[in-house]
Amino acid sequence: MGLEVEWDPYDTFNPSQADWNLTFQRLDFMRPGFLRVVEPASEYFKGYDSHHNPTYRWHSRHVKQLLTILAYAKSRGITVVLGDWGNPLINGDARIPVDFLQQLRDTYGFTNIRYYNLINEPNGQANCDFACWTGMVKTLAPALVNAGQVQLVGPDNANSWDDTQAAYKLDTTAGLDADNPLGGDSWVTQTLNATPARIGAYDSHRYGTIWGIEHGIYEDQMRSRREQISNSDSPRKPYFAGEVGMTARQVSPFALHMTNRSELEALIDPSAQTSASPFVDSQPHIKEFVYGVWMGDMMIQALSAGSSGASAWDLDDAMHVGGQYGSQNLKQWGFWNSLGGQDGYPASDLNPRPWYYAWAALSRSFPAGSQPLAVPSTTIAGLRVAAAKVPVGRRFRVSFAVVNDSSSPHTIVLKVPSARGHASFNSYHYFVGDPAASGLVRRLRPAAGIPVALPSRGLVILSSVKPISLHEGKHELVDELDEWRKVESHTKGFEFDHGIPARFNDDHSRVVSKTGKPQDLIYRARHITSFELKAYYKNSLQLRAYRSPNGRKWTAIPLASTTPAPALGGHGRFLVELLPDTGLPPSTSRIEIVLAGRSTELSEVVIEYR
Repeated sequence: MGLEVEWDPYDTFNPSQADWNLTFQRLDFMRPGFLRVVEPASEYFKGYDSHHNPTYRWHSRHVKQLLTILAYAKSRGITVVLGDWGNPLINGDARIPVDFLQQLRDTYGFTNIRYYNLINEPNGQANCDFACWTGMVKTLAPALVNAGQVQLVGPDNANSWDDTQAAYKLDTTAGLDADNPLGGDSWVTQTLNATPARIGAYDSHRYGTIWGIEHGIYEDQMRSRREQISNSDSPRKPYFAGEVGMTARQVSPFALHMTNRSELEALIDPSAQTSASPFVDSQPHIKEFVYGVWMGDMMIQALSAGSSGASAWDLDDAMHVGGQYGSQNLKQWGFWNSLGGQDGYPASDLNPRPWYYAWAALSRSFPAGSQPLAVPSTTIAGLRVAAAKVPVGRRFRVSFAVVNDSSSPHTIVLKVPSARGHASFNSYHYFVGDPAASGLVRRLRPAAGIPVALPSRGLVILSSVKPISLHEGKHELVDELDEWRKVESHTKGFEFDHGIPARFNDDHSRVVSKTGKPQDLIYRARHITSFELKAYYKNSLQLRAYRSPNGRKWTAIPLASTTPAPALGGHGRFLVELLPDTGLPPSTSRIEIVLAGRSTELSEVVIEYR
């Protein structure tokens, strides 16, 4: 889906044409993959006519702004996720949002509205619990299907706040759902159990702490949740962050809902101020260079974990009020403030803040339609990499993003063993002093390695100018390990484990050594070029891999792995994705996987071959 931004009609500000044009220009440079737009029914529902049919305010200030936003998105081919802050079924009448959406599509031609978000952060709504929300989903989903191609997205839950040091410890024991005061991500689990057929895409909101982002916890959260959705519903359904940002509040803004003081203290952000303060809906670091590093790090983690995209909160300070920023009580979260130079706001507010450049570079390099690649952990604290193939016809450009979220300088070499020949790359560097540095790097050989130097905290993004010739598999063998049909041979000491799927991200079938002694299974395909294994382990990973051209002579394959992510169900289990650390010889026709003990369970095997 790409990276995007929240762009809503403005609460009180009425943009001039010059304001609109400046925003269009800046978004054109960013090239967002999609837009999240929220317009409550209270703004467009006018009442009923004499036949008790809903009528709408098409010429109100808010709706006219909505039409301007949607017209911009349509003219650029940008997908829109439209939604409501509260319950759009006024008096239980599903016709209100359905008719409005249908008229937006049929009368105004906004066929780029693909998803509808029923309620913003329903787990934080005081008057609607999960049963209430699912009841509205069951009412609205059939009506939307009859009205067109718009699909429901959900649950759009407020994030779980499980990215502090104390909370992370809970993740590895009680699971990712256990340390959230309002249920948070447990709403994703409940949605998968209650109404998956009515949901076209899954989303959650994420506001990570400084500690959590710098320690890679966001990637853990997204990887395990993505795996759960793939296992319980479908790997083809998107999972994205409906809102994403950073928080430096000392306590969760949901603390008032909590009755257990010890639970609240476990969620205190150690990277925030030393004394607790009331929640203020503005971001204190928004003007600082480092905010762009944190947000870039979040997106690199998300791409590596299989997230489908993220919506930055938010575009413009002038959009929303209630954040205690300045004379107009703005929410200070944006890339800029359109009221800069007015009403007491500094003129510099109108300029893009540093994080705009980091977000724009990532959005341009990882557009909608990109295919994120599995990338192993660097094993260096704060140093992370994401990569993707970007389709260009039947070929691909390649993009990389590297973040150094530490105070130490680092150099890393990026290798693409399947790449042939030389390539030129557009480069972008986000470092203190010049957050918008870009250039062109010529004649790099991805197969030999691309050195990337990060002298300080910052980002480096590389995107190939033209498609790259990739010598990779054109076919896939995918084994979910619920039977032996796709395995050429295996030893008799294996068994299928169907027990307690909740402890394995809802994976209902894995293989494990039933005796604890080493067991092996062999896959066969012609000209194997690569593979990816998903495995769960407790305490230590006990898995090895070998290759062979003929089934007689075997050679060990060094394995690289993603950062271990705590399984949703806790109990000390971790999910890792494993891939060969080097390219495989063209003669490889068999892969042997050995499980050496009961602490490791193999979940999925994907083999690419020519």
